[in-house]
Amino acid sequence: MRSRDFTTFIILFVLLVGVAVISATQRSAEDPRAERNIPGSLFTGFIPRTQVDLAPGGRFQRPADGIDCASDSPIAALAKLTNGNWAGKVIDGKVAVTRITTDTDLARPGISPLAPKSYTAYTAGRPETDLCESYTDPDEAGTETLFYVQCNGTGGGAPTGCYRDSPVQLQYNNDRYAVGPVLIPQYRQDFYAYNAGGTITAMVVGAVQTDEGYQTQTDQKKQDGHAVVSFTNPGPHTVVAVAGNGPPDRIPVCVTDGTDGYCGSPRAVPNDIPPPPPAPCATNGRDGLCGTIDTSGPVVTISNIKHKQVFKKSKAPGRIAGRIDIANDPNGLGTLRARIMRQTTAKVLIKPKKKTKKKQKKRYKKVKRCYTWDDETALLERSRSCTASKAKWFSIIPEELRDSFDYSFALKLPPGTYTLEVEATDENKFKDLKQVGRNIITFTVATR
Repeated sequence: MRSRDFTTFIILFVLLVGVAVISATQRSAEDPRAERNIPGSLFTGFIPRTQVDLAPGGRFQRPADGIDCASDSPIAALAKLTNGNWAGKVIDGKVAVTRITTDTDLARPGISPLAPKSYTAYTAGRPETDLCESYTDPDEAGTETLFYVQCNGTGGGAPTGCYRDSPVQLQYNNDRYAVGPVLIPQYRQDFYAYNAGGTITAMVVGAVQTDEGYQTQTDQKKQDGHAVVSFTNPGPHTVVAVAGNGPPDRIPVCVTDGTDGYCGSPRAVPNDIPPPPPAPCATNGRDGLCGTIDTSGPVVTISNIKHKQVFKKSKAPGRIAGRIDIANDPNGLGTLRARIMRQTTAKVLIKPKKKTKKKQKKRYKKVKRCYTWDDETALLERSRSCTASKAKWFSIIPEELRDSFDYSFALKLPPGTYTLEVEATDENKFKDLKQVGRNIITFTVATR
């Protein structure tokens, strides 16, 4: 048992439904993660998130109901927050919460919670097994215990006053809680939605919404729980995620460009010198920028081999690498592939035109032979055509950030003249334009 005081904070919120959240922490009252009250009517709070101080080492008891719990347990925190205005009973040796405050919403006709009625609980995104146990794990600082009534049947949500699905969790910047201001220069921010327990959810039926009314679904193609949220105004905001018929999650963010005076940022001092006129918007007319329609793929540049470069045989390349400019393509990277044609010459014997008794001198001629890379066999295979556009395509897997690539042949390329082309498409299957010297190059590997 720890000797220091234990601190927890608790929240109860409702979507016309009885839902309670307790956060078990070991932090001071000044910790900004304790300030997660939800303004306005966007999934209005049942009881605002409140920090509660608990002392370890004692017992919380309610003899009339046979309840005997640790003094720093979720039950003790709930009792302190509601000033005892809750009800529970012991079922199979464990305490079940059956009422929080007046519980009037749950008493309305048409509600069909599981019988006997009790709140389902989650701690740190996992089902809670014993609400009477102490928060003994120091790593539980910053986690929450969520209470909600589970539905009995297919109904759920506001009309029935109960939830059918497990909770959703929302996070950004690899932190589930808003610990400080979020620097969003263009007032956009990436979020990820997770199932309870931390697994990624595709959120096929779900949305991420802001207090400004902006609403979007998570990426339904990649199904990685990712959503990009836009804000119109700087300052404090709330982002809410809902998935199916489960309790929502919401986090506060503070939007600033770092110099506008919001979120504790310094306000830029006005300059008496008028700013220069804005630069003309840079676009090639087909990249989706400056109001144009995106009809081309991400720009790819081969970086490890220069156009018309000549290599010694001992220094022949064994890989191709390059950059992918996905930042300036609004539709991102779809596919990436390449093809390479090797051309070389061989000396072959010329057959005599006619037979004679006299021994003829052997005559030779040079012929052109071509090869294309086959990714399946990992070999340069003989090609009937020497036209570079007839070479066989092979797929390239981009690096983790999808802004670069590095493909290895697992061998040094043999002598010859090569034509290499790398092609990228966006998610709408528009291709990068062909440009010699950038994504189409020729190079030579010498014979020695």
